[in-house]
Amino acid sequence: MADPRGKTPGPSRFGEQLYQSWEKAMGAWWDQVLQSPAFLGAMSENLSARTQARATYERTMEGAMDRMHLPTRKDIVRVARVATLLEERLLAQEDLLLSLKDQLAAAQRESVQARIESMQARIELQDELRALRAELSAAPAVLAVSPPGAPRVAASPPGAPVVAVAPADAAAPAVVVAASVAAAPAEPAPARKPRARKATP
Repeated sequence: MADPRGKTPGPSRFGEQLYQSWEKAMGAWWDQVLQSPAFLGAMSENLSARTQARATYERTMEGAMDRMHLPTRKDIVRVARVATLLEERLLAQEDLLLSLKDQLAAAQRESVQARIESMQARIELQDELRALRAELSAAPAVLAVSPPGAPRVAASPPGAPVVAVAPADAAAPAVVVAASVAAAPAEPAPARKPRARKATP
């Protein structure tokens, strides 16, 4: 094939043209083959035959493995699934245990805090009781010290009536004390003797 400009094509140009023509021819041939019903039917029959052969091979191998008491592919897949399920359940139980552990630790902290607060309240109450006892122990000494001229008051038993005693000094306030009044037993009234009637003549 001569060049339009009068030059002879080189080997590289000739090989490129040959490759392009071969590519076009092969493309057209493959289009015809792929569109042929006979080719498509043969391919489907081939695939179905290969599928049946593979299934027959697997059944034969499973039977042989069962007779030799060896695990088959299905057994291994089943065991793997069971192991996966067990792993997921173990992870869930581990998460549950961790949450329970956190809750227990929080409850223990709250219990310890409550005990500490209770002990502090008891200590404060004991301090208040000590202060109150100290005040009560100091109260008789304060009552014993009385100003000059004030009347001396003796302690009376509980349940005695309260009597107000006025001091001699009018300027001094009245002191209210509990006077012990012992209820003396009442003496019985003398029996009245009956009068003797005079006899009339």
